[in-house]
Amino acid sequence: FLLLLLDPRHVQSSHHKCELILASWNPLKLREMLEISRVLNIRVRKAEEEGVLRGPATPLDLAEDSKMKATYVMRKTGKAAMADCAILKVPALGDAPGFEVRRWQEEGMSCEGILENLNDMLVDRGVSDRRAFFECAMTFVLPDGRTATVTESLHGKLVWPPRGEPMEGAPFYSIFVPEGQTQTLQEMDFYVMAGNNHRQEAFHELIQHICEEGLAEVRHVPSESSQKKEEKVSYPSSLQDLVEYVRPPGTVVVNNEYIKPYMRPDDPVLDYPQLPDEKQIKIWLEKDKQLVKDDVLSLIDKAVELHAKAVGFQSPFEDAKDKAEEYESRAEEKLKDALELAKLLKDDDLQVMILLNIAEIHGSTAKAFKIVQKALDLAI
Repeated sequence: FLLLLLDPRHVQSSHHKCELILASWNPLKLREMLEISRVLNIRVRKAEEEGVLRGPATPLDLAEDSKMKATYVMRKTGKAAMADCAILKVPALGDAPGFEVRRWQEEGMSCEGILENLNDMLVDRGVSDRRAFFECAMTFVLPDGRTATVTESLHGKLVWPPRGEPMEGAPFYSIFVPEGQTQTLQEMDFYVMAGNNHRQEAFHELIQHICEEGLAEVRHVPSESSQKKEEKVSYPSSLQDLVEYVRPPGTVVVNNEYIKPYMRPDDPVLDYPQLPDEKQIKIWLEKDKQLVKDDVLSLIDKAVELHAKAVGFQSPFEDAKDKAEEYESRAEEKLKDALELAKLLKDDDLQVMILLNIAEIHGSTAKAFKIVQKALDLAI
């Protein structure tokens, strides 16, 4: 398995993770980008979460549109940013509708109206060749201004009538069937669609490009079999393989913490970060202890967040008390996992920090006092 790591020389980061900001304000597009970008070993956030509530006016050019949006968000946040621009082209219509759709949307045309407009163009011109393709440009920009842009296409055909409810921000998904498929993008399961469309193709190409350009590095996470073979890989050959590993079929990710391939799913709901598999912990203790320390800090952060939620639920009402206890239980579980890793790292300072956080959860109790005493013994 492989991880993409932004080069720290070019990225501003917090104490234990880098951040990538998605320069989009389209809910469906954001959901797709969050899904495909979960294979990255960095925290991914939306521009709106950084206070950037709208994008800039952009030209009618794929590459320039994606570059301008990514650069705009990078300058507003001071963090690495990623943006894309995608349009539908029908060769039999001279590559229309393309950017014409933007004008239709500005005129207030609904999703259904846009689809009917395109179908009318095909019927009025007697077009029987319904081949079409999505063209997508995607840009990655670092805080120092260095950029990488790629363009990829997804070929298929148009069908009528629409199959699947047309969605705001992606009306053509309900009439576009990719090559080799029988369903429209809209009919597909979301995770299948997100892993096999034009945006994923561009993302895959972008990952390879930025690694080749030295804007990021890929670190090979050795599995047991690859250690025996001593395989050497330069960059991902299949991002879909990685996505399926970190998100097994039928599971749901409940937060967007960065995910490492060695983190195991113990539940139908994946609440990351989780305690890594013992074999993989051993590998990383030998190869790069900092990555294990990063996981400890991430687990502590999550526990602190859960404890804060528990405090917010303090109330005499039974339902609120149950909710608070649930959050406290999850917080302590994360801290215990973090403590196990800290012990393997033989890091007394981290252990003291974790123990004090556990004591905080137990409040003014005898158990909390014993935990504090244990922390003091380690600190001396």
